[in-house]
Amino acid sequence: MRRSVRTVHGRLHSPPSSDVSARVAVLLLLGTLAGGRASAAVDLTGRWGVRVTGFGDVIGCVVDIMQSGGSLHVVGQCSTTGAVELAGTVDPATGRVAVVGHGGPCSTITVDATAAADGQSIGGTVSCMVGTASLGGLFTASHCGNGILDSGEECDDGNVFDGDCCSSVCRFEASGSACPDDNSPCTTDICDGRGHCQHPANPAAAGTPCGALCDQCGTSRCDGAGTCLRDSKPDGSPCNDDDACTTGDTCQQGQCVGGPPTACAPCQVCDPQAGCVASRAPGCRLPQPPRTFARACSGRAAAGLWAGSVGRHRAFCCLAFRVEGLPPPFGPVFMSLAGPCIIPHRYHRFLDGSDDNGMFHAVLCPHRRSPRRSCCDLEGTTPSVACSNGITPPGVLRGTIACPTGTGMFTLSSAPQ
Repeated sequence: MRRSVRTVHGRLHSPPSSDVSARVAVLLLLGTLAGGRASAAVDLTGRWGVRVTGFGDVIGCVVDIMQSGGSLHVVGQCSTTGAVELAGTVDPATGRVAVVGHGGPCSTITVDATAAADGQSIGGTVSCMVGTASLGGLFTASHCGNGILDSGEECDDGNVFDGDCCSSVCRFEASGSACPDDNSPCTTDICDGRGHCQHPANPAAAGTPCGALCDQCGTSRCDGAGTCLRDSKPDGSPCNDDDACTTGDTCQQGQCVGGPPTACAPCQVCDPQAGCVASRAPGCRLPQPPRTFARACSGRAAAGLWAGSVGRHRAFCCLAFRVEGLPPPFGPVFMSLAGPCIIPHRYHRFLDGSDDNGMFHAVLCPHRRSPRRSCCDLEGTTPSVACSNGITPPGVLRGTIACPTGTGMFTLSSAPQ
């Protein structure tokens, strides 16, 4: 610090030493009150909104931090990893944060960060161990996005994302800007400029198809006033009530009604999913797959034993399904399947195909790499996923089979009979 001087009668004059000491003391006190790190006592207790980048998509989290002296405990939820929990330390004087924990696919989460002197923001690096791979990213945390309207915020919707009428910096998004879809083509999704997403009617949508995707006995359309109207199909229109024990199903007053019962052969009973299957009644012999085949199937990962009929012959298949797509409304259900089959008159065969949103396509070949001309084509439905929002493999495959030597029907069920 430079000492002040003044001129008295043309001579330099210094203030008394006691006056200098007092001024130094005042300046030091002001520096301390201004929040110098040397004596800051950072307290991070509270709810925080966290924005993580560097892992592909932006990840948003809401976490609660509990601080006791220099110890930290962090728990919360993240948009893609789910629950997280971490523990570690903070230096109340410097704001240095070091915590370790786990969450979602991350067996270990390591955070190295620094908190601002006023305790209102945190920033640093985060790493995630998935198996033997280490992924790294950056994060910022503040009270914006914690779901609590704090001082200086126009809104706080509990997330750190834009596009939902309350921005990632807790400001109102412009009136008329797009916001999350209400899944109705009959409305427009716009912000009101005050932090709310509105869904007013869209007159231009009049006549646009809407409603359930799998409505067999009705069609739906937008009326131009924001409502989805359903019109029943004429009585007698064909449909499928998903019961294999009825035939000739038809629409009646907008609902699918099962027709006459399915007629099964002697020593067969009707299963609502699989159709006609072998009966366990006295005097009826229950077909069984060769024991070695059944044992081999039980030893295959993710594979199950299926039973049914291909043409006029009993069939046993060891099938494994693999999901390769997202369910509606994000995308079509798509699964691939493959596995060996035993059909008595042909013995070993290999079934290879896929279920695409409820429609089943496959080939049945003598071997995995057989020429296409020597294979049978199978086409049909998998009713358990035709109208499903899930990705659970189907329980029944049924339809038509076309071989070089003729045509017929097939039914396979995941519950061996």
